[in-house]
Order: sequence, then structure tokens, then C-alpha cells
Amino acid sequence: MRIFRTIVGEDPDANDVAVLAKQVAKERVVLKRPKYAKPDPLATSVHRGVSTRWEVLDVRKATLPPKTARNDESVLSSPASSESSPPSVASGTQ
Repeated sequence: MRIFRTIVGEDPDANDVAVLAKQVAKERVVLKRPKYAKPDPLATSVHRGVSTRWEVLDVRKATLPPKTARNDESVLSSPASSESSPPSVASGTQ
């Protein structure tokens, strides 16, 4: 893992992705974290391994911060999910 981390670098937006996942999840979010990482206070259960920890957050039970317009519009939307109509499919032969 050390070599892999050296090649790909750190993951500075991991917490931002976790917050976004918690906001859009319907039932639960499972986060795989290093054993030494700061625990999530909203985790409803924790499963510990030798070097990792899986934190489960049941979003139906947890109180989460409200979704923001920024997250709903810019982070969640992609060019494929824009409001434009889908391309039409030509029928028949060429």
C-alpha cells in the first residue's frame, strides 16, 4: 500500500466524498478507512479489521446536515444527466 500511495498520491477529497455520499444515500453508507483514521461520530456500527475499519452509517437513523444547492447542482450533475433531451435514435435502414 505504501508503494501504491506513492504512485497515486494522497486522497485530499475523501472527506468531501464521504459527506456527499451521506447526503445522497437512501439507506446506508459504508466507509472503508485506515484503522488509525479519526472515527465518524455518526457511524451506527463499526467493523474492525487488522489494518482497516469499516464504518456503517444508516442514513435513515442519522441526522445529517441539509443538502446544499451547490452539492445538488454542481457536484451531482454531470453532462450525461443534463436537462437537454436525449439524442434521438434513427429507425429504419441507411
